[in-house]
Amino acid sequence: MDTINSSREFCDLWEIEIIEKRVRRKKQMTGELALEEPLTREEYVKRKLLEALDTPKEEIASRSERLKEINNQFGIFLRPSELIKASQEEVKEASKHLSDNYQGNFDKAELVREVDDLKYMLR
Repeated sequence: MDTINSSREFCDLWEIEIIEKRVRRKKQMTGELALEEPLTREEYVKRKLLEALDTPKEEIASRSERLKEINNQFGIFLRPSELIKASQEEVKEASKHLSDNYQGNFDKAELVREVDDLKYMLR
């Protein structure tokens, strides 16, 4: 990897000695076929770098999934430009979907009236 090579070059430039540590063997448990090969320093650094890159990638994927769920629940209500252009039928359908998902929190008829008032004020 470039990071490992650049680190090694940096150490060479500043005359920093890289000390290889003694490799510790894991005790072999009954039933295991072979001893695990211990990681070299470069393999260890590479694994840690990949783990560091994997964490944000997984977090972004998780958050993207949650945003898609929110978008599916609230639909056009999250996009004012689409809400203004939406037909009466689209508003009714989105209001029905929202009131079905949040029963007791939204009244479909009242939500449609509120959206109509909002569209009128924004035009």
